[in-house]
Amino acid sequence: MELIPLNPTIRQNLRLSAKVEGVVVADVQAGSEAARRGIQDGDVIVGVNNQPVKSPAEMRRLFDDARKQGRRYAMVQIARQNEVAFLTLPTSEK
Repeated sequence: MELIPLNPTIRQNLRLSAKVEGVVVADVQAGSEAARRGIQDGDVIVGVNNQPVKSPAEMRRLFDDARKQGRRYAMVQIARQNEVAFLTLPTSEK
């Protein structure tokens, strides 16, 4: 899964509210765990385990923290077309 920072141009292209902050899913490999769990290109990941995400590095850190705490999954909050959804992703890379 490729993540990029949310910037004003992407925000406008995705028609996102100015209130939405996060990182944009630029690419999800077909058949990957993220794809099987519902992540789509253009989704904006706004939080992981109830912590806000504002950069790809911050998201990686939150997944690393969860893994170090022995968690097998992380709760991910996404914004898609100004709707919010929650799903889980494994903390380990497969």
